[in-house]
Amino acid sequence: MAVPPLVNELFALSANAPLLDYLRAGGDVAAIPAKLASAPSVGKGRKPKLLASIRKALVPALRGDLDPLRKLAKTDDVSQRVTILGEMMLTAFALAEGGQTGPALTDFAERTQRLAVNLHEELEAHPPCATNEPEQFAHGLALREWAYLFCDYYKPKGNPLYVVQLLGVRMKVSHALSLLPHLVSETTCTLGTGAEASGDVTMAIKCYRAVHDDLRYLVTRYAKFPRTEVAFALYWYQYAIEQLARLKPGDTDIKSDLQAVRKVRKKEGFPEAPSLPRFGPIAQTYLERVPYLALVVRDIQTNYDEDQHDASAAALCGRYGCSSDELRFYRSAIGSYHVRRTVLAGTHTMYDDDHEEVFAAIDYLAGASKPALDCK
Repeated sequence: MAVPPLVNELFALSANAPLLDYLRAGGDVAAIPAKLASAPSVGKGRKPKLLASIRKALVPALRGDLDPLRKLAKTDDVSQRVTILGEMMLTAFALAEGGQTGPALTDFAERTQRLAVNLHEELEAHPPCATNEPEQFAHGLALREWAYLFCDYYKPKGNPLYVVQLLGVRMKVSHALSLLPHLVSETTCTLGTGAEASGDVTMAIKCYRAVHDDLRYLVTRYAKFPRTEVAFALYWYQYAIEQLARLKPGDTDIKSDLQAVRKVRKKEGFPEAPSLPRFGPIAQTYLERVPYLALVVRDIQTNYDEDQHDASAAALCGRYGCSSDELRFYRSAIGSYHVRRTVLAGTHTMYDDDHEEVFAAIDYLAGASKPALDCK
């Protein structure tokens, strides 16, 4: 099994990369070298001790003894459990890439799936937005992307019901986090597509209808909202209507709405919205703030094209899960960096405090060793 490109990036972020590389190469699960099972983790990111604990629990789990992993996952800390889930998903991908099979490994993957479901239920019961817990909110965003990423594990295995379950996790987490309409509509549409692929056309129609009803207002009011987010939302609105027109061809109102949104998107030149597991929300749970921002800065410096603003902004916001306002702020800080370090060096402006993290990220990027940032 060839792993998705994003999985390779996440392998590089994990302090457990040596063990994962061993599994990816088809290494014998029954004979994992002691140095890979118990050696201290390299302090690559935010949680070296937790990642080392996960690794120590993973090794017996791969041989059929799930008790250490169960005990570790019983923590009340949702953020830690999301990290545990992520490492389990990476391990499942590594096993698949290495051609590993067997009942213990199948059970391991199914336990990973159940942990994702349990976590979304917990986030629904205790939404981070209501409790004002930024760390839990950040890991909730990561859970949303982990669930979507793990769909790529089950699709080649012919498990459409597992894929739908994971898409459901993603959609429910989006609602629990009170995310913006363009993100919720994306998760709802992809759940509809997955449901239809599994044979549940009724569920698919409900998903598409929900997006249609929620976003219809945007066709006449889109100019009042940020352009990139509107472009995303109208893309998914059009997608939902196209599916409804296909599944319910006699609905004349649907046809009229489809013509209206196509006209707006053509007139404005809106790009297509990316639908992919996002690197940024997961990377933030592995990296400290400045190294993470260094990756954002590098991508902006490398891939942003002023002449293709809409497409560039859509790609960057899609990859990092950031808003168009955040992207504008990062670009502004990058633009002022050299001025603040040269012409205005030694003076203080009202923007300095806000820009300091991005300035530190640019400095970090210039001085960081290649392995720390080579996640491509």
